[in-house]
Amino acid sequence: MVRRLQGERFHPHCIAPSFKSGRQSVMMWGCFQGSKMGPLALCPAGKMNATDYCNILEKHLLPFWETLDDTAIFMEDGAPIHTAKYSKNWRQNHGIFSMKWPAQSPDLNPIENIWQQLKTAIEKRKQRPRNKEELLKALQEEWENLKKKNCLEKLVKSMPKRIREVIKSNGMPINY
Repeated sequence: MVRRLQGERFHPHCIAPSFKSGRQSVMMWGCFQGSKMGPLALCPAGKMNATDYCNILEKHLLPFWETLDDTAIFMEDGAPIHTAKYSKNWRQNHGIFSMKWPAQSPDLNPIENIWQQLKTAIEKRKQRPRNKEELLKALQEEWENLKKKNCLEKLVKSMPKRIREVIKSNGMPINY
């Protein structure tokens, strides 16, 4: 119930301002191998296709990939842009071998833990980003902080247990 005098309906002291969060949304690509975090890259706005995806890999993955040993295997999920013929040909042409991976398997993909840590770090910032530029800057800063924190070995070592638990749960979600 609202109480006000007649004629006060639009008076400034009778109006409660609405809150606009100003939240921005961006899609990022990132990678890690063992205990080494790779780059974090902004994906193009809108729906990405295999060409867009491979352009990101060309610019951001390849320089990181070249620092890895020859036994590295690329892991990506079953998203259509990952399984597209164009993407498969691009990986083959660049000598990047990818493992077969079940679709819709976030419990088995340790990068999902990194994405959650990145999101949590952004939400915990004293000054939250107010626009896209601030968000991109904050994401890069928090990615660097995660590199320093280096919790990657723990994630990698958790994989055998995760796989056993997913098998035990007949492919249903597990507690990761």
